[in-house]
Amino acid sequence: MKHLFLLVIALLGCIRSNAQTDKEASQYFSTPAIQFEEQTITINNGAQPALKVVITGNEDHYGKHLKQWFEKSFGLEGKRGNGMIVLPGAVITAWSMDSLNVMYRIEKDADKCALFLLAAKKNIYLNQKDHPAEINAIQQSL
Repeated sequence: MKHLFLLVIALLGCIRSNAQTDKEASQYFSTPAIQFEEQTITINNGAQPALKVVITGNEDHYGKHLKQWFEKSFGLEGKRGNGMIVLPGAVITAWSMDSLNVMYRIEKDADKCALFLLAAKKNIYLNQKDHPAEINAIQQSL
């Protein structure tokens, strides 16, 4: 009887762990859905335009990948400030020939995650209307 009980517990554990694995696998094997939109968010006592990117995947995994991408591709290491990761004076030539102050945060968004990214050039936050080339370049690289 004891062996039967242990066998049932082991089977239930396998079924449960496979269900989680299947859920994560379905996220990575499904066609990635990436949606871009401009959204105003409050930061530094003011409302600023931010690029919102909704991505299929887990926010922790995407956050790690984005951090590694900034570090390996551009030698940038972010610091936490105002609830965001801040990359001051970032030189990302794929986005702009000028240095940018980049800030971002990643939040859970249902079964996806949302990246909120702000970029400022000479203390002016980039937006689609006034800086279409830079915003398009950011979208292409993300």
